[in-house]
Amino acid sequence: MSLFRVDTLIKELRISKGFTQDQLCEGICAKDSLSRIERGLRRPDWYIFERLMQRLGEDPRKYYSDIITMSEMRVINIKHRLSVLMHDDSESGKSEAEHKAR
Repeated sequence: MSLFRVDTLIKELRISKGFTQDQLCEGICAKDSLSRIERGLRRPDWYIFERLMQRLGEDPRKYYSDIITMSEMRVINIKHRLSVLMHDDSESGKSEAEHKAR
């Protein structure tokens, strides 16, 4: 069971930070989807939750254990590992290119 209600969390953060529903959901989801989330009629998937929290200036990771399923957590972990690997590869590519330029 969640320690908080996602609908309440999103709505209270949105209001406290001065966002309208239109402003918060722009480019993330439809306004009617956000409205259903805030009324507790729809559970956001992790991607939408993550984007909404980022727009609100919150770190979505602090809520992951309460909002996402185990399968979604696996996807997030894989995504993170790939990002780290890609970053490491781009850094090593830069140093090799710099080395060759010398």
